[in-house]
Order: sequence, then C-alpha cells, then structure tokens
Amino acid sequence: MKTILTLIIFVISFSTFSQLGIKAGFAIVKPVNNYTSGPYLGFNAGLTYEWNDRFRGEVLFERMYQKDEITFTTIEQNQESLQVDTLTAHHNIIPITLGLDYRILTGMLQPYVGLNIGMMTLGTKVKSKRYNNQFFTLHPKVGLNIDLTENFKLDLAIKHHIIFNQKNNGISNNQIFGANLGVNYNF
Repeated sequence: MKTILTLIIFVISFSTFSQLGIKAGFAIVKPVNNYTSGPYLGFNAGLTYEWNDRFRGEVLFERMYQKDEITFTTIEQNQESLQVDTLTAHHNIIPITLGLDYRILTGMLQPYVGLNIGMMTLGTKVKSKRYNNQFFTLHPKVGLNIDLTENFKLDLAIKHHIIFNQKNNGISNNQIFGANLGVNYNF
C-alpha cells in the first residue's frame, strides 16, 4: 500500500512538473506619440504553466532600455554669451505581468491570443537623479509558437501595452506597441 501511494504521488508530481516551463527572449517596444529617437530594446524572462493543450499561464518580467542625448541652450546672466549643454537620459520600461494565452491551433505551428495584466514601471535617469512611476497595465497580444523539439518552442509575439491611471509627470505615453522573439522550454 505504501509503495502504491508513493508511486501515485510520484506520477502526480512528475506530471505537474512537466507542465512547467521557462521562457526568455528579446523585446522591442515603441511608445505611441513618443518623440525620442528610437525604440526601446531589452529582454523578457518568465515562468509558464501548461494547463492543457490550449491554455497556458505565465508570469513575465520584461525590461527595455533607451538612451537619449538631450541638447539645450542656456543664456548667461549678462545675456552676452550662449552656452550649449548636452545631457544623457536613460529611460526604461519594466512591466511585470501575469498572463493567460489561448492556442487557436495545436500542432507544430501554434497561433495564440493572450492577455497579460500587472504593473509597469516607467523610469528616467538623468545624471544621478531617478524618476520612476508605477502604473497598472494590461496588454492584449497575438503570437505564434513553433515547435523546434518536443520541449523547445520558438515564441513570436506582438502586443499592445495599455497603461492606466497615468498622471501628468512628463511621460506623455499611455500606449506602447511591442514585439518579443524568444524560446520556451517545457520540462
């Protein structure tokens, strides 16, 4: 009896563990109506859980960066000389979200739709001063998983971050479009 109970616990724990996975990849995002020079580049990492062949849950951490050169002109007090200065500003976008994906098809090619909700940190560092704000975010997404092996999948996703409760703090964007390219590994 003890051996059968041990075997049942082992089978249940092994099947639960086999539904776990990890994901990692590259991320690129671009805020809507942002007048900075280019997109933010970064990475994503997360844990996944396969509920069945159609539904997958995830905990996702992303971090994207951008560096800007800000040039400004100042007039000296006697107004006889003009001084041009340049500052470097480091911007980051950091969403931490929980998500649910629904696979439309199963097989080698697995298109999916999903929705993630969580917190997003928008921050800027100029010289030694940091300015960060956190906001509630959700991002609907569409993607495609391509089976590379039994456990490895190529993951392509396009998403639209929507940021809520944004205040007037110098960050004028409340929507961000992004794409991810990475791999998923299921244990």
